[in-house]
Parts: sequence; structure tokens; C-alpha cells
Amino acid sequence: LASWKRLLPMVFWLWIQLVMFDLANQTLDREEDQVNKNWRPLPSGRLSRRTAVILRWLMPLFNLAWSAQYSKEVVLACLGTCVATYLYNEGGFGDGHWSVRNICNVSVALFLEFGTCLVAGE
Repeated sequence: LASWKRLLPMVFWLWIQLVMFDLANQTLDREEDQVNKNWRPLPSGRLSRRTAVILRWLMPLFNLAWSAQYSKEVVLACLGTCVATYLYNEGGFGDGHWSVRNICNVSVALFLEFGTCLVAGE
């Protein structure tokens, strides 16, 4: 952490990336969440599926625009998170072979850590 002034921007950048990933993950299989995690916004009815899908596709645009205020490397980390999120959820990699699923999960974690460190070091 280059300075304590970087803590809030770092946490916010990480948080918006995770919101994007969570929206993508939770809009796919509502029935599973209804049984296993009924406290989440969609199964509990606090957020409609339509609104969640709209937010799911707006978040990558917002995240890329937000990342652009830092550097091209932060944008690339965000883009990597967007692509890995898409592959995991809509691309079906999350339902595939365990090795492909793990590579996708590690990729998301790598891009999240890389981007967060870049924002922290600004």
C-alpha cells in the first residue's frame, strides 16, 4: 500500500469487480440459490431477475470505465476479470471439467489481485 489514501480506492475497485462476478454467477441458476442460499437478493425477491441481468451487463462497462482512471494495466486487469467471469458463467467453464473450472477460478483471483495491487500502488 503506497499510502493510506489508496486504501478506499483499492477496496472500492475490488468490490465492483466482485459485484460483477457475483451478478454473473447468481443470474444463471436461480433455483440452486433458492434452495442453498435463499438470503441472496434474487431468491429473496429483493432484486428482480430482469434488473440483475441488466446490472450484470452494465457492470463490465462501469468497471472498465472506472479502471481507466488509473492506468491501462488496471484496465487490462479488469478486462481479464470480465473475460474470465464470462467464460466461467456464460461460457460454461464453471460446469466443465474440474481442471478448466479451477483454471478459470485462479484466473479471476489473479486478475483481482493484480488490479487491486496496481490501484494500491498508484
